[in-house]
Amino acid sequence: MKKTNQSVPIFLFFLFANLPLYILLPKFHFIVVPYNLFGVVVVLAGLVLNLSADRVLRSILSSQEEAQAPKKIAISGIYRYFRHPMYSGMVIILIGVVLFFNSIFLFLLPLVFFAYLYFIIIPYEERMLIELFPNEYPLYQKKTCFLSTIRTFLRCQKKSK
Repeated sequence: MKKTNQSVPIFLFFLFANLPLYILLPKFHFIVVPYNLFGVVVVLAGLVLNLSADRVLRSILSSQEEAQAPKKIAISGIYRYFRHPMYSGMVIILIGVVLFFNSIFLFLLPLVFFAYLYFIIIPYEERMLIELFPNEYPLYQKKTCFLSTIRTFLRCQKKSK
Protein backbone atom coordinates (compact mmCIF):
# COMPACT_ATOMS: atom_id res chain seq x y z
CA MET A 1 0.00 0.00 0.00
CA LYS A 2 1.60 3.22 -1.13
CA LYS A 3 1.23 6.20 1.10
CA THR A 4 0.12 8.51 -1.66
CA ASN A 5 -2.37 10.50 0.33
CA GLN A 6 -4.68 12.02 -2.24
CA SER A 7 -6.78 13.70 0.41
CA VAL A 8 -4.14 16.33 1.27
CA PRO A 9 -4.13 18.09 -2.15
CA ILE A 10 -7.92 17.91 -2.23
CA PHE A 11 -8.06 19.30 1.31
CA LEU A 12 -5.84 22.19 0.23
CA PHE A 13 -8.11 22.82 -2.76
CA PHE A 14 -11.15 23.00 -0.47
CA LEU A 15 -9.25 25.18 1.99
CA PHE A 16 -8.12 27.71 -0.61
CA ALA A 17 -11.46 27.62 -2.46
CA ASN A 18 -13.01 29.43 0.50
CA LEU A 19 -11.61 32.86 -0.35
CA PRO A 20 -12.74 33.15 -3.99
CA LEU A 21 -16.12 31.65 -3.13
CA TYR A 22 -16.46 34.08 -0.23
CA ILE A 23 -15.81 36.95 -2.63
CA LEU A 24 -18.10 35.64 -5.39
CA LEU A 25 -21.08 34.26 -3.49
CA PRO A 26 -23.77 36.39 -1.84
CA LYS A 27 -23.17 37.08 1.83
CA PHE A 28 -25.72 35.46 4.10
CA HIS A 29 -24.03 35.79 7.45
CA PHE A 30 -25.22 33.49 10.18
CA ILE A 31 -22.95 34.60 13.04
CA VAL A 32 -22.74 38.09 14.47
CA VAL A 33 -19.29 39.63 14.24
CA PRO A 34 -17.01 39.28 16.40
CA TYR A 35 -18.30 35.78 17.24
CA ASN A 36 -17.04 34.57 13.88
CA LEU A 37 -13.57 34.72 15.44
CA PHE A 38 -14.54 31.49 17.17
CA GLY A 39 -13.66 29.97 13.79
CA VAL A 40 -9.99 30.60 14.61
CA VAL A 41 -10.35 28.46 17.75
CA VAL A 42 -11.98 25.72 15.68
CA VAL A 43 -9.16 25.87 13.12
CA LEU A 44 -6.59 25.60 15.92
CA ALA A 45 -8.44 22.59 17.38
CA GLY A 46 -8.34 20.91 13.97
CA LEU A 47 -4.64 21.69 13.65
CA VAL A 48 -3.90 20.21 17.08
CA LEU A 49 -5.81 17.05 16.19
CA ASN A 50 -4.05 16.78 12.85
CA LEU A 51 -0.57 17.41 14.25
CA SER A 52 -1.02 14.96 17.13
CA ALA A 53 -2.04 12.26 14.65
CA ASP A 54 0.87 13.12 12.39
CA ARG A 55 3.29 12.86 15.31
CA VAL A 56 2.08 9.33 16.09
CA LEU A 57 2.44 8.27 12.46
CA ARG A 58 5.94 9.72 12.21
CA SER A 59 6.98 7.89 15.36
CA ILE A 60 6.14 4.50 13.84
CA LEU A 61 7.22 5.15 10.24
CA SER A 62 10.65 6.09 9.02
CA SER A 63 10.96 8.25 5.91
CA GLN A 64 11.88 5.18 3.83
CA GLU A 65 8.78 3.30 4.99
CA GLU A 66 6.34 6.11 4.17
CA ALA A 67 6.14 5.07 0.51
CA GLN A 68 5.69 1.40 1.41
CA ALA A 69 2.97 -0.61 3.05
CA PRO A 70 2.84 -0.03 6.82
CA LYS A 71 4.29 -2.77 9.00
CA LYS A 72 2.06 -2.03 11.99
CA ILE A 73 -1.13 -0.20 12.87
CA ALA A 74 -0.98 3.15 14.65
CA ILE A 75 -2.76 2.47 17.95
CA SER A 76 -1.11 4.94 20.32
CA GLY A 77 -1.88 8.56 21.06
CA ILE A 78 -5.06 9.85 19.45
CA TYR A 79 -5.28 6.63 17.41
CA ARG A 80 -6.31 4.82 20.62
CA TYR A 81 -9.70 6.50 20.24
CA PHE A 82 -10.16 7.25 16.53
CA ARG A 83 -9.11 5.55 13.32
CA HIS A 84 -8.97 8.68 11.16
CA PRO A 85 -8.00 11.67 13.31
CA MET A 86 -6.12 13.42 10.49
CA TYR A 87 -9.20 13.45 8.29
CA SER A 88 -11.29 14.66 11.21
CA GLY A 89 -8.79 17.45 11.78
CA MET A 90 -9.02 18.47 8.13
CA VAL A 91 -12.82 18.65 8.27
CA ILE A 92 -12.67 20.61 11.54
CA ILE A 93 -10.21 23.08 9.97
CA LEU A 94 -12.57 23.61 7.03
CA ILE A 95 -15.50 24.18 9.39
CA GLY A 96 -13.42 26.71 11.33
CA VAL A 97 -12.59 28.58 8.12
CA VAL A 98 -16.29 28.65 7.22
CA LEU A 99 -17.14 30.01 10.67
CA PHE A 100 -14.45 32.67 10.34
CA PHE A 101 -15.65 33.79 6.89
CA ASN A 102 -19.20 33.71 8.26
CA SER A 103 -20.91 32.67 5.03
CA ILE A 104 -23.60 30.00 4.97
CA PHE A 105 -22.79 29.04 1.37
CA LEU A 106 -19.27 27.99 2.28
CA PHE A 107 -20.65 25.16 4.42
CA LEU A 108 -20.92 23.19 1.19
CA LEU A 109 -17.13 22.84 1.07
CA PRO A 110 -16.65 20.86 4.30
CA LEU A 111 -19.74 18.79 3.50
CA VAL A 112 -18.44 17.82 0.06
CA PHE A 113 -14.96 17.14 1.45
CA PHE A 114 -16.42 15.00 4.24
CA ALA A 115 -18.50 13.04 1.71
CA TYR A 116 -15.37 12.48 -0.39
CA LEU A 117 -13.52 11.13 2.65
CA TYR A 118 -16.43 9.09 3.96
CA PHE A 119 -17.47 7.41 0.72
CA ILE A 120 -14.20 7.17 -1.24
CA ILE A 121 -10.94 7.59 0.70
CA ILE A 122 -11.71 5.98 4.06
CA PRO A 123 -13.41 2.83 2.69
CA TYR A 124 -10.47 2.31 0.32
CA GLU A 125 -7.91 2.73 3.13
CA GLU A 126 -9.83 0.46 5.48
CA ARG A 127 -10.07 -2.30 2.84
CA MET A 128 -6.31 -2.03 2.28
CA LEU A 129 -5.60 -2.19 6.00
CA ILE A 130 -7.83 -5.23 6.41
CA GLU A 131 -5.87 -6.92 3.61
CA LEU A 132 -2.56 -6.03 5.27
CA PHE A 133 -3.64 -6.83 8.83
CA PRO A 134 -6.49 -9.39 8.57
CA ASN A 135 -6.41 -10.25 12.28
CA GLU A 136 -5.39 -6.99 13.94
CA TYR A 137 -7.32 -4.35 12.00
CA PRO A 138 -10.85 -5.74 12.51
CA LEU A 139 -10.14 -5.86 16.26
CA TYR A 140 -8.85 -2.30 16.13
CA GLN A 141 -12.01 -1.26 14.27
CA LYS A 142 -14.16 -2.70 17.04
CA LYS A 143 -12.20 -0.87 19.75
CA THR A 144 -12.12 2.55 18.11
CA CYS A 145 -14.50 5.06 16.60
CA PHE A 146 -14.56 5.90 12.93
CA LEU A 147 -14.02 9.67 12.99
CA SER A 148 -13.47 12.07 15.84
CA THR A 149 -16.31 14.26 16.97
CA ILE A 150 -17.22 15.19 20.50
CA ARG A 151 -20.26 12.89 20.36
CA THR A 152 -18.32 9.86 19.14
CA PHE A 153 -15.52 10.59 21.60
CA LEU A 154 -17.96 10.48 24.51
CA ARG A 155 -19.60 7.33 23.13
CA CYS A 156 -16.19 5.69 22.69
CA GLN A 157 -15.27 6.55 26.25
CA LYS A 158 -18.38 4.72 27.47
CA LYS A 159 -17.67 1.78 25.15
CA SER A 160 -14.08 1.36 26.35
CA LYS A 161 -15.07 1.19 30.03
